Amino acid sequence: MPSLEPYKDKDLPDKFLGWIEVLRQKFKAIPKFSSGTGSPEGVIYGGQGDRYFRTDGALGTYEYLKTTSTGNTGWIAVA
Repeated sequence: MPSLEPYKDKDLPDKFLGWIEVLRQKFKAIPKFSSGTGSPEGVIYGGQGDRYFRTDGALGTYEYLKTTSTGNTGWIAVA
């Protein structure tokens, strides 16, 4: 029985992440979801349509929508 060798392409993770970015740019309508404490405004970078769930938010400040296409500003509370 032949022995199995581990995959030797050490660049695979970088290549895979590169393809993910290509797909993300091609299908910009696919939002990214993230979560954390505090408001994302001025802190979290994202693309238009991305969602942020605030784990310490009260009613009206626990879900944010990114309204601008670049940078870390343009987050508005939606729920």
